[in-house]
Amino acid sequence: TLKQWKAISRGVFTPQNIREVWKGDITTGYTMNLYFVLNGKQHRIRIQIDEWIELGALLDGINPLIAHSGYQFYAPDLNTGQAAFVVLLTQKEQLKLVQDRGWKF
Repeated sequence: TLKQWKAISRGVFTPQNIREVWKGDITTGYTMNLYFVLNGKQHRIRIQIDEWIELGALLDGINPLIAHSGYQFYAPDLNTGQAAFVVLLTQKEQLKLVQDRGWKF
């Protein structure tokens, strides 16, 4: 996923040395530690997983790291169950999609 987000990031999210470490089991749930290097610094995002990976938790971990760029990853609310996608937008672009197209985030 991070490699795909890198591809759409307009050059503002360029993680390297991406690694996942999973702990837990199906009865107790899982913890995923996501490690990567961004702008020369090592980062870890820890996500608790019960049934599926919470997209919001991943966004909450990554967006502060790119806030200085003026861009953020957003997940439009498709209201279609587990289907999801992300887009990288400025706040102005995000607001325009809400106002002009009725998108919900």
